[in-house]
Amino acid sequence: MARYGAYIDSNSGHPFITPVSTPFVLYTKASVSSVDVGADYKGASGTIDINPSYPAMVFLRSDNRATLSATRSGGQILFGGSIQGRNNPHFTVTAYVFARFPQPTPRYGMAIWDASGTCILTNESRVLTDLVTVGTVGNGGGINIDQTLPGNYAVSPMIMGATLIQIFVQGQPQIINVSASTGAYNSGGGTRINAVSSQAASGNVVGYLNTGVTITAINVDGL
Repeated sequence: MARYGAYIDSNSGHPFITPVSTPFVLYTKASVSSVDVGADYKGASGTIDINPSYPAMVFLRSDNRATLSATRSGGQILFGGSIQGRNNPHFTVTAYVFARFPQPTPRYGMAIWDASGTCILTNESRVLTDLVTVGTVGNGGGINIDQTLPGNYAVSPMIMGATLIQIFVQGQPQIINVSASTGAYNSGGGTRINAVSSQAASGNVVGYLNTGVTITAINVDGL
């Protein structure tokens, strides 16, 4: 334990200690709605500016079924989603960005500075805590994840796997990969988390590729 600083418990009982631990704090929240992109294809893309020196984590959710993705390039975070299929409705993707960055001091309340004199935490900070793991590594992960959590959850998007489909081109059989990424969307009063493909393909399913990864989710009620 540190010789000085603050010892703080989260709701789950997991502590972090300053200045040993600098928490990730909600940096911003942003939403973007899908538009029609080509035949039977809907896509949404948004950009969030961030200081390149700030470590950051991105969690996404959508109101309707879509595959979610996020990348970072220097001072920008790119996020969005997509879906193909005539019967799929339009959707809105919401991004929750948590980062380590200097906190503005509040008019009143608590503020904590690190040894360098940077304010790292205040009573107004929304700290990233209580992460939830969905699925189990291996056969219980990747494309086999399909779980509905009560409430509103956002996920850190991952590549979940792919479906192998046999098609015929000029009479010759070919195998194509239809990849699937993480989806987290409204379903039955909760959030359904599963593998979603942005591409619709017809043909004979001949196999699957499974990354076997787990998904990290957070409850975003109140954010």
